[in-house]
Amino acid sequence: EERVALMEEPVAAEEPDSYTDLPPPQQRRRSICEGCDRPKPVCLCHVIPNPPIPTATRIVILQHPHESRHKLSTTPLITKSLSNAASAVARRLTPGLLRRLLPDGSSGELPRNVFYLFPPTPSSPEAVSLSDLRQSLAEISSKGEASVVIAFDATWKHAKEMVAASEGYLSKFARRACLDGFDSAVEGGSIYESELVLRKEPCGGCVSTLEAVARWVGAAEEEEGGGGAEIEGRLIGLLREAVRLQAQFLKPVKPRPKLLKKNRRADQQQPDRTILYIVAVPALGYGVCLPGLIMSGKYVIAAIAASFPIAYLCDTLVSDVKIFGGSTPGTVSNKEWWEETDKKFQAWPRTAGPPVVMNPISRQNFIVKSRD
Repeated sequence: EERVALMEEPVAAEEPDSYTDLPPPQQRRRSICEGCDRPKPVCLCHVIPNPPIPTATRIVILQHPHESRHKLSTTPLITKSLSNAASAVARRLTPGLLRRLLPDGSSGELPRNVFYLFPPTPSSPEAVSLSDLRQSLAEISSKGEASVVIAFDATWKHAKEMVAASEGYLSKFARRACLDGFDSAVEGGSIYESELVLRKEPCGGCVSTLEAVARWVGAAEEEEGGGGAEIEGRLIGLLREAVRLQAQFLKPVKPRPKLLKKNRRADQQQPDRTILYIVAVPALGYGVCLPGLIMSGKYVIAAIAASFPIAYLCDTLVSDVKIFGGSTPGTVSNKEWWEETDKKFQAWPRTAGPPVVMNPISRQNFIVKSRD
């Protein structure tokens, strides 16, 4: 007796009524350091000064809202490293905001010895360089007064908008200053070229907010006897370490080949061939053949323009100087002959006959007689 094994059909699992019943996928979030508020692979707690460094100069940083959300912003590093630093997120500086950022914010008078850092622009007044301000900082230090420096943390476009919006208020009591070495005609550096650049700079001399504050504090605190060089070195070391850690996660960039236009690409693909250029010399009645390569329009126009003085020189040498010999007839060189000839022509009687009508069809000419 043949036995057949019966296989039970598998029971399908119950599907959920909707995909909303499914549990959300678990997202792996980066672990953040509690000390510096940065991801642990790029933690900077080992280089951030603890406790923060005290300075006589008050550091005020106005940060753009977009910049406050950027992961590579250096403003948090400044406020954690310097005890006399404060920051605020806004698009322009107002009197109320400045009073909250200053230590003696309750006073209603405008602060003294205030500077704001921003390079010169065509539409804004010129800025005094930091090297020229050392004497002013020394005078402030000799009087026992503290200075205030305001920095704008934003991209180049947003920073210009923030300065333009705040300059009407700042011009009443603050002086505009900039760091040495700014040049708008030079392209800025990147993280691949410098150990102090976190992001691509717009032009030469532009630096990050942390480096700008470090260089200012280094000059101001040195004049006030607060060890400015040491403070600047610690802040620059902090920036250098941040760039080093960030550079570990960069991928090597291969330079892209320079793209050429179609006409230039075709010119490069054509083999070099020699042609003859004919430079016309109208005065001599002949041309000069010059061997050369294919040239563009500007060279052809320049060659034609240069042929005119050459033609004039050749005509003068042949006709007037007589480098090939010969003499000029007296009827041409004698001015009296020309004057007498002209008198003869002017005295020649001019008479005219009756008008003639021409018939091109019958090829006959008819003389029109007057009725007089």
